[in-house]
Amino acid sequence: MTPVSRGVTCLCLLVPFWSGIPPNVAAQAPPAAPGDDIVVNGSFETPVVSGSHWLKYAPYVFGGWTLESGSFDVVRTIWTAADGAQSLDLSGAGAGTIYQDLPTVAGRQYTLTFQMAGNFIPTPTVKSMEVFWDGASLGIFTFDVTGRSATNMGWTTRTVPSLVATGPTTRLKFVSLVNTAYGPALDDVHVVEGGPGLLSLKLTKTLLAGCLKTTGKVTLNEPAPAAGTIVTLASSSPKVRVPSSITLKAGLVTKSFPITTDPVASAEGATVSASTEGTTLNATLTLRRIGTKAVTLSPGTITGGGDVAGTVTLECPAEPADITVTLWSTKPGAAEPDVTTLVVPRGSQSAGFEVTTYPVPVITKPSIKAKANDVTKAKVLVVTPAP
Repeated sequence: MTPVSRGVTCLCLLVPFWSGIPPNVAAQAPPAAPGDDIVVNGSFETPVVSGSHWLKYAPYVFGGWTLESGSFDVVRTIWTAADGAQSLDLSGAGAGTIYQDLPTVAGRQYTLTFQMAGNFIPTPTVKSMEVFWDGASLGIFTFDVTGRSATNMGWTTRTVPSLVATGPTTRLKFVSLVNTAYGPALDDVHVVEGGPGLLSLKLTKTLLAGCLKTTGKVTLNEPAPAAGTIVTLASSSPKVRVPSSITLKAGLVTKSFPITTDPVASAEGATVSASTEGTTLNATLTLRRIGTKAVTLSPGTITGGGDVAGTVTLECPAEPADITVTLWSTKPGAAEPDVTTLVVPRGSQSAGFEVTTYPVPVITKPSIKAKANDVTKAKVLVVTPAP
């Protein structure tokens, strides 16, 4: 699976934790309400992998999933996951098969979505896997890894709508068709009841200074129909603003939207909500006070004994009041600010200060630090001895 060799390091991982296969957790759960995700551990985040990856052989149970045959790799740091920190290479030492038994209601329709990519080692270049619903094939899904890398996986959303359950339990199965150590990659698996609806609402940042901008993204559980899908947006706080709605045109599954914020005097939380087709999802955004963005020094290199001009810049103009900045040096014997605090007036974004340096016997590199509202930034000053 991984681009590193499978030497002795991997041998210690070959023994599964279970001597047999215990009952699947999902099969014991009650039927979900319409719009609820019925997949357990769809992003493969539990348990947490110790190290860069785990190579596992069947039989093995992993957070609600069962490795039925072959092997897989649970990847944590080899590449960037589609969701969370972990994902699967469905070919560990060779092709693997995993399944989960889902609690369903006979006769009802469900929508499957998942993220697919591939181990970027091109052996082969095109990765493929087959997906099964209650024993029936949903088709073979392929992914070309040409040009892909650990930080550019190219995760792609795959959607299969209108899946009908025939009983109280439905087996969802993924089968790798790559019998090498570098197979198809799988992440972010969801199954929800019903037609077009919201699958997820995610914020690019969940904590930021009030005054900065971020984005949100909604994902549908299947592509928008020909008429498009309207998603209504709202915020619980006037200091967090979102568009009243966005429209996903025909065929789209995801769409991003802007979020703007206002300064706060203390930390405040806001709930951003997205609604469509009777489904509402929420995400929390926390605003903090404006902090330090950067420290600049001019000149950046100076002979000990000279003075340096310093500037502190905030993330945004100071609001809703003046902002006090604390200054210090990591090596005050070589250089130190001429004041321990300075005030950036309301409406201003920066303020200046002086740094006094002292003669040094060797090149010394003190770090001049500035802290505002628990956000600290630093700049290294190079102090040289006299010629």
